[in-house]
Amino acid sequence: MGFMATTLIAPINANASSDENAKTVAALDMQCQAAVKANDAATMDRILADDFVLVTGRGRVSNKADLLKEAQAKETMYESKTRKLVRKRYGCGATLR
Repeated sequence: MGFMATTLIAPINANASSDENAKTVAALDMQCQAAVKANDAATMDRILADDFVLVTGRGRVSNKADLLKEAQAKETMYESKTRKLVRKRYGCGATLR
């Protein structure tokens, strides 16, 4: 299986500190990664934006519907799903890679 890189974009609370917002985004990412590992389509559906797009390291492009369908069909089974987070903040948004 190839490397999978994702970007999660979450709303940022304008009244919260940068650290609080970073923790919120990181927590959502951890929940999403756990859901992907468990093929938990309901949790993935709750977390991923409707316009979510995933581009893998091999250039495969999938949208939210594709990922939910794969999770429901249990097409991919993960033994381990871990990664080092790289956090970046862009104005009112943040990304994790």
